[in-house]
Amino acid sequence: MGSFLAEDRFDVKEVDFSRFQKCGRILALGSRANMKCELDINTEVFAVQSGDTLDIKLTDKITKDGSNLSGAHEHDQRLLGQSLLDDADYACYGIVYKIENKGEQLAIYASFGGLLLRLTASHQYLDQFRVDLRLYLLISRV
Repeated sequence: MGSFLAEDRFDVKEVDFSRFQKCGRILALGSRANMKCELDINTEVFAVQSGDTLDIKLTDKITKDGSNLSGAHEHDQRLLGQSLLDDADYACYGIVYKIENKGEQLAIYASFGGLLLRLTASHQYLDQFRVDLRLYLLISRV
């Protein structure tokens, strides 16, 4: 299918709407890799609430064969064909802008057009990330 930089099944513990009317900041805990995810989601496009279970994956390649895209126009499904985007209920494209070493854990910070992500986990799960890495966020409901 594809190789993912990070993936886990997350249980949404809380959704905070205090910052924006159409965007909720979720707090979700991973079930397999003990990850903590804080993520802004456009809830008009993808409604989410406490108690939901989501598969969240981060990857730098969306082609099913793992090849790289050379330009933004290649996201057009007529050119791209089938991709990992087809399997996601919600997808964003963004950039890693900060990485914090917190002792036994790393915190990865990414921005998806202003929607922010902080993913915290053990080094072994996040060691492939680097600042300025372009990546796709893929979310599927369980």
